[in-house]
Amino acid sequence: PSSTFASYVVLFALQFCPSHNNPSSIPLWTLILLWSMSNLFQTLASPTTGYYSWVTMLDDVVLILSHAVIFERVLMGGEVPRDLDALTMIIHFGNLMKGLIVHPKMGPLIIMVLTMMGDITQFLTLMVFFVTCFYCSLNALFRGIPGVYVGEKWQSPTTLLVNAIWGPQVLWVTEHEDTGRTLFLSEVFGLNDSSAIDTMGAIIVALTVFCIPIMLLNLLIAIMASTYAELSADVDAEYKRSFASCVLVARQLVSLPMPFSLPQDMARTAGKVATFVRSRKAQIEGPLERSSDPDAKLKEQLAIGQIVSNWEAQCSIEKFKGMVTIEQVERMRTQGDGLQDRIQVLYSALLNLTERQDKMENNLSQAIRGV
Repeated sequence: PSSTFASYVVLFALQFCPSHNNPSSIPLWTLILLWSMSNLFQTLASPTTGYYSWVTMLDDVVLILSHAVIFERVLMGGEVPRDLDALTMIIHFGNLMKGLIVHPKMGPLIIMVLTMMGDITQFLTLMVFFVTCFYCSLNALFRGIPGVYVGEKWQSPTTLLVNAIWGPQVLWVTEHEDTGRTLFLSEVFGLNDSSAIDTMGAIIVALTVFCIPIMLLNLLIAIMASTYAELSADVDAEYKRSFASCVLVARQLVSLPMPFSLPQDMARTAGKVATFVRSRKAQIEGPLERSSDPDAKLKEQLAIGQIVSNWEAQCSIEKFKGMVTIEQVERMRTQGDGLQDRIQVLYSALLNLTERQDKMENNLSQAIRGV
């Protein structure tokens, strides 16, 4: 809703001003805390249409807790925690992006970004696995042995080759010379422990560079490209669903803006909780009370379908009012030619059917005369 988006903008501006001009202003931080509480209760009181997700609820809870801690520090005469101030700034822009999801131009792009963030979360899980793997391996190899950075020191043509291919940041050697032969590579190739550790370290670093920056990065690019290709066909339907959900939420908003709507939003939240408790109790007691739940879901689906139909009709009317382009004329001409070809094929089929019917009637007449 536009009013909620405007409230997000005002809340961000209220926090941005005291953060840079007057960070110890108690009245401003009081207003910011009340504003964020009003935002949370408005989200909790909204109908369950899919517009607000559990991530939105979590962001609002973190926002209120951060503002509460900041307000307590300022009230006690302390400084504003910079980490919480920075975290809440990110949450503000996340709320602004959520408000722009119903924008005709930016909405489909934001839907794609949010879906790709889910793919990135899965990718990060795989990346943490590989990072932990190579960290444990390097920790086992270099335990108790200090390393020296030699990426910018000339030792052999290998140094120049590694710098040209990747960079100097992967070139490290052991600090002290160890002439023992306790490693497996030392016994097989006749090296001392220092040379064997440097060789094994170079192998592990090469595997790390291949697996994490090269293989996993290309995997992320392939996943995002595949997700973009899949969403490009369904993003319009997803945008229509988000728009309809937003309209259902906007219909039940109170007339007062935030934070003046806080008492009414708290009352709406309490009513919603009471309704949920009664429905759960009805589901436990028997099937008679449960019969009303499918009707409510059906009404909600019908309302969403009606909103989407009205929105599509309005968009079609706006397109009709606009100027006709050459592409549209060419598209209509192509569709007309295709329709004419199909009509010609249907006409030919009808003529063939008529001829076959006449032949069958003549054959039937001759057969009757012969009898």
